[in-house]
Amino acid sequence: SYYEQFYSKLIKGIEDAYLDLKDYKVKYDLRLVDSKKYPSTYCNAVLDEFVRKKYDGIIVSDLINDSNIQKLNEVYSKNSNLVFINFDSKKINRLFSSVHDIELASKTAAEFIALGLKFSVRKNVLVFTDDILSFSQMKAQNAFSYQAERLGLKIKGIYEVGKFNKMLESNDNNAKKILSDKIDGI
Repeated sequence: SYYEQFYSKLIKGIEDAYLDLKDYKVKYDLRLVDSKKYPSTYCNAVLDEFVRKKYDGIIVSDLINDSNIQKLNEVYSKNSNLVFINFDSKKINRLFSSVHDIELASKTAAEFIALGLKFSVRKNVLVFTDDILSFSQMKAQNAFSYQAERLGLKIKGIYEVGKFNKMLESNDNNAKKILSDKIDGI
């Protein structure tokens, strides 16, 4: 799943950074809690545990709902070394957040495709994404779609990569038809 793919890379980065710091007696407690699978009460209990253990810093990624916002503000009031990776919210106090600019990256992708199709009569494009319903992917789709329309690209469909691959593997005729249509860019 997208969740596992993304976070496996994040975890590897944390583990690599730890290898550089372990000689300095730095320790870490890594918890991977999928906020879509676990109730916010569980996520909040993990945060409470970190505060109770008086960790020097807490790094959080993708905990956005009303219950977590309140808890994260509470955590920040007790440990101002609260950092966000891959998400941000103006409603939550934090030391800093590290995110890539989803909208800019998506608009740039549309511009790149439009430049490649500059002299093409047709400008039909398919969009493939990860978890089509995730907040960041919806934001990316909206930004890409907006820029694509401004640049004269015609989006013929938006598909989730994993589901589309399964359609292809099962010889689904719809997937074959989608790919056999006159598509100029993906």
